[in-house]
Amino acid sequence: MEFFQNYKELAPDAIFGISERFRQDKSSSKHNLSMGIYYDEEGEFFSMPVVTEVAKRYVNENFSTAYQSIGGYRPFLKSLLYLLVGDESIEKSEKRVAMIQTIGGTSALRTGADFLLRGGIKQIYVSDPTWANHRAIFEEAGLEVGTYPYAEPTTMSVDYGRLKNFVVGLKEGSALLLHACCHNPTGLDLNKKEWEELLILLRKKKCICFFDMAYLGFAHGVYEDSFPLRFLTENNIDFMLAFSCSKTFTLYGERVGALMINTGSEQEKQAVESHIKQIARRTYSNPPRFGAHLVHTILSTESLRKQWEEELSTIRKRIEQTKVYLVEKLKNVGSQALINSLKESFGFFTLLGLSPSQVENLYKQGIYLTGSSRINLAALNSGNIDHFISCFCKAIQD
Repeated sequence: MEFFQNYKELAPDAIFGISERFRQDKSSSKHNLSMGIYYDEEGEFFSMPVVTEVAKRYVNENFSTAYQSIGGYRPFLKSLLYLLVGDESIEKSEKRVAMIQTIGGTSALRTGADFLLRGGIKQIYVSDPTWANHRAIFEEAGLEVGTYPYAEPTTMSVDYGRLKNFVVGLKEGSALLLHACCHNPTGLDLNKKEWEELLILLRKKKCICFFDMAYLGFAHGVYEDSFPLRFLTENNIDFMLAFSCSKTFTLYGERVGALMINTGSEQEKQAVESHIKQIARRTYSNPPRFGAHLVHTILSTESLRKQWEEELSTIRKRIEQTKVYLVEKLKNVGSQALINSLKESFGFFTLLGLSPSQVENLYKQGIYLTGSSRINLAALNSGNIDHFISCFCKAIQD
């Protein structure tokens, strides 16, 4: 029986496929700016010292590798919830927020998608543009995926007016995927006033806000970046959150994440949590143990949490310095939209606004970025940034 001959090879993943192409490149002057990973000034993979320190403690203590429960490590979830909502709302939130630990942010998104389908939601809207995997995750789950206007490509700024008008015209009960901070791929975020207005409008429309939060702390700081979630919690507005610890704790390969759903009552919480646990059991059974214990220890120990926030701040400031350098070097050659983007964006990414042929031109020069011309600013350093600028200028002139 030749059953498997019916399968055709699929195109490589939009991001991991580029990294594979990078690995196959034999050039001695190549740079991978496609993957969302933080590299140090020497271009080496960076693990936060506080994370490394705590990890060594667990290894030395003969850390258990036993199964976790379906919902994961509860102390990790509680410490993460406290981090996001703060003192003012923690007591209320513990009674209303359904939570499970997930395999990174991706499985939180997929589990959330399956949960929405169980509730009769058949469509979700994502920003234009958005992370390459968002549409694929939701479509694979069976949701129809639409888009809402977000970034104005000619100026590379948030087109809040169009976004607001789009929400006004939404059907009641629609679901929207929102980036809590450091929008991927543009880095362009709403300000507090815009968030407040938009979230109140979404509540009036009885829409479901599903947040993706993968870059906490990289825009303004942990407290400031959590503003949309605190606002929703304080105003008793239902929402869903897919949280990733990959970048925020440099725990990429440990796959540490969480799905949180803010409900209207303790009874609703129990019902919702039973559903997301059942979905988890049927897809990956239970999440990994090690990374969640590291995060909980850091967040629940005052000195370690302070060290973690200081290390986050150091990373954030270095990325900001990289943007300042790029603006200075590109102000006379790059488009005004790109300069605006570098000045106004937050986090790891920005879009260069290049055509597919210009992106291909950069590949030939050993500069690897996504097909949308997104680059990871956290992969630039003093040893490669001038080479990148030179290649970029050549690509836009050819």
